[in-house]
Amino acid sequence: MAVAGTLYTYPENWRAFKALIAAQYSGAKIKVLSTPPQFHFGQTNKTPEFLKKFPVGKVPAFEGEDGFCIFESNAIAHYVSNEELRGTTQEAASQVLQWVSFADSDIVPPASTWVFPTLGIMQYNKQATEYAKEEVKRILSLLDSHLKTRTFLVGERITLADITVVCTLLWLYKQVLEPSFRQPYENVNRWFVTCVNQPQFKAILGDLKLCEKMAQFDGQEIYSPPPPPRFSLKWPFCLGKWEAGCVASSLHHSWTYIRSPAAALINFKGFMRGYLLALPCKKPTLAYIISSPL
Repeated sequence: MAVAGTLYTYPENWRAFKALIAAQYSGAKIKVLSTPPQFHFGQTNKTPEFLKKFPVGKVPAFEGEDGFCIFESNAIAHYVSNEELRGTTQEAASQVLQWVSFADSDIVPPASTWVFPTLGIMQYNKQATEYAKEEVKRILSLLDSHLKTRTFLVGERITLADITVVCTLLWLYKQVLEPSFRQPYENVNRWFVTCVNQPQFKAILGDLKLCEKMAQFDGQEIYSPPPPPRFSLKWPFCLGKWEAGCVASSLHHSWTYIRSPAAALINFKGFMRGYLLALPCKKPTLAYIISSPL
């Protein structure tokens, strides 16, 4: 019996697209609440009624007709999928999970750093953006190599791996991957276009227009940092709570601006853990991020 229920989100949420596309394949019946008065993001998801069902107050969030509630986009997409999307063998299911995890750990951080300033969501930092561009090139090269002899990421049919990675790359392809930038990655481009032109994808994404000219940054640069000085600190040198409103870079060993004094634990890609040291002051603070093996 197909899953049925309600998905709470905000309009054009690429994370929600994962579950909605999966539902197109599995036959799950999903009602979307994303606009007032049914759902007002930032208000409805902070009410006691909503938090009783979804304690973290995040969207997308899914409530089944049977009362089953679940949050986190990957978990929702998995729940509304069928066996074919999840992987029909233990090996295939593990590979699907591998690419879903890869999308979150490797693609989301640089994609957000590069794309968000062009949408006015966050301010532009030159060093962070240049690093993000190089990371995107690394990711596209890796995917291009994998897809050289494959039509899809896992097996011969579309799975949650393809759905998740396509949705994670969506804003890159729409906003900044102009033809000259994406041209070297022919296999990725072929795979991406193949996926988004499937009826199940088009039912959610519509007719997708690829970027023709790299979007410019909608805002001014916060700070263009100098090369970090050479110094050493005894490990661990700083522990503390993350304060709401802090803006921190995920770059290894780099200067960054934060908007309030704090000491924050940051998880880096790979087997690294880092701490951000912020000096107490009444204005944006220049801080140094240093990382050390676990």
